[in-house]
Amino acid sequence: MLSLSAASSSILRAASNLCGVVGQHLIGGRRLHVVLASGVLYWLHDMLQVTPSTILLGLSVLTLAATIYIAWLVPVLVARMVLWGCANTVFRIRVVGGHNIPKSGGALIVANHVSYADALLIGCTSKRIFRFLMWQPLYENKWLNPVCRIFQAIPLEQGSPKDALRALRVARERLRAGELVAIFPEGELTRTAHVKPFERGVELIARGNESPIVPVFLDGLWGHALSKRGGKFRLRHPVTVYVGEAMPGASTAAQLHQRVMELGSQAAAYRKNSEATLSHRFIRSAKRNWSREAIADSTGKTLTYGKTLAAALLLKNLLLKKCAGEPTVGLLVPASVGGALANLGVTLAGKAAVNLNFTAGEESMKQAIEKCGIKTVLSSRAFIEKAKLPELPGVVYLEDILPSFSTFAKARAWAAARFLPAQIVERRRRFH
Repeated sequence: MLSLSAASSSILRAASNLCGVVGQHLIGGRRLHVVLASGVLYWLHDMLQVTPSTILLGLSVLTLAATIYIAWLVPVLVARMVLWGCANTVFRIRVVGGHNIPKSGGALIVANHVSYADALLIGCTSKRIFRFLMWQPLYENKWLNPVCRIFQAIPLEQGSPKDALRALRVARERLRAGELVAIFPEGELTRTAHVKPFERGVELIARGNESPIVPVFLDGLWGHALSKRGGKFRLRHPVTVYVGEAMPGASTAAQLHQRVMELGSQAAAYRKNSEATLSHRFIRSAKRNWSREAIADSTGKTLTYGKTLAAALLLKNLLLKKCAGEPTVGLLVPASVGGALANLGVTLAGKAAVNLNFTAGEESMKQAIEKCGIKTVLSSRAFIEKAKLPELPGVVYLEDILPSFSTFAKARAWAAARFLPAQIVERRRRFH
């Protein structure tokens, strides 16, 4: 008894000393929490001789049990946290206009439908919970059904008009109750990347409600593995969720469709990057399809992607040397393999290709040359003679250029096209 009393006294003294130290920094209930935690730690470690590893293991078990209990009490919040983490792992999500989703009160969310991840991405735009209308077979899927039940999704049966109407009424009631209801008015995933006309069901949900309608456009999903087009699955796929300003509840399906289309044009601006140029896209495509046929014309001449890129690099090097300081280069060539190479070479050189319309006449071509500040015009002697066109100032004939390339220059251009990264190939400099 004496030892127990002494131990109690020691615990009290330790708690008192600790309270004196932390009392200057902690207020209210936090002071008591620190004292109790310190007392329990002292009792476990010093009195019962429990090792630190055992204490940590016990705390881990208690934390796990508490987590399971919380998940049982509020499964929707736990499920939302898990899905949010998965969405941000698979996609690199950019949310634009997220403030347009009301922080309280009901609202109808209307979006285009591109992939099976659309609902997941819309759910990342707000801290609130969305109730989605979804196709009945998807709702009853054995893998999706538990998640659908947690988020109280509304199954929509398309085969039965009465059941479909009943689902729309449920959505309207949830809207009146102040919840966020989301719907994809196209009725199915797009098969062409274009936004299909909206079904009238969205009008039935909003009818008689004062809740606003919030249009949303999902951009960057076409071509993903989860879209109808399919594609290569890769992590951190860039996606833009563009949330527009709220529209009146009396808006028609046609008006909503038009607004979502407008949001799509605005969202496209966020896709612009260093890889969005024609030259970069062609270089990447050529490297992936090196031996496949790329261009052909009516004369029977064909070139593979590899040969096309190598030839365009040769022309690029020549233009960087001959047309230094010239922002534009004129082109007077027919629709042929040579014409395609000339356009590609000018583009790779970082210059604007101005294709002159030879059917407009000599005077019109000279005016275009003067207005665009063109000093060099690439053309073909055979084409000029066949079309009986006048010789324009600054003309350089492709027939004179091609023989000037040495075997070493051709080999160097081929090696650069084949082995150098696309970013280096596209740089506005010559390959020495």
